[in-house]
Amino acid sequence: FYALEHFAPSHPEQSRFYCNGQTGVLDWGMLREKSRRWTDMKRNRSPEAAEDVDALEREIGDHFFTILRRPATQQQAQEECEFGFYFLVANQVVAAAGRETHHMPPFSRIMDTVIGDIPFIRLASCGWPIFAVMVIYADLNKGIWFFGGDRKYLRGYSDWNLR
Repeated sequence: FYALEHFAPSHPEQSRFYCNGQTGVLDWGMLREKSRRWTDMKRNRSPEAAEDVDALEREIGDHFFTILRRPATQQQAQEECEFGFYFLVANQVVAAAGRETHHMPPFSRIMDTVIGDIPFIRLASCGWPIFAVMVIYADLNKGIWFFGGDRKYLRGYSDWNLR
């Protein structure tokens, strides 16, 4: 995922994937701004911003649960903003890996499909921080931590099949 994230900027972002002005299930343009702010905060974390990161993670999680309520809403969300939907799923893969491991298989299957079936250039130019989230996920089992906390309670995920 590091390599994908590294080479993604060599493909210019295409604003048609931003979903600005697209509202329905969610305000996708606002979510994209939150997603980019969240990614920046995770990378450049400072002790002062810890509460802000937590609050933003809760907001993003609430958006995900809005979509998760009904299968029809999930389909509508994916049709409204494909990459916004994928960002939310990737974000919840990271959340589930840190807390609720019973949710890992369905979320991971979706991300396996995204990474395996969507051409790299399309993902790289979408303008959503999907690769950044996947880098955070990949680091969970390598000892490079994007977030603090008591590691005694975090499980290593080297046993998950990430193919």
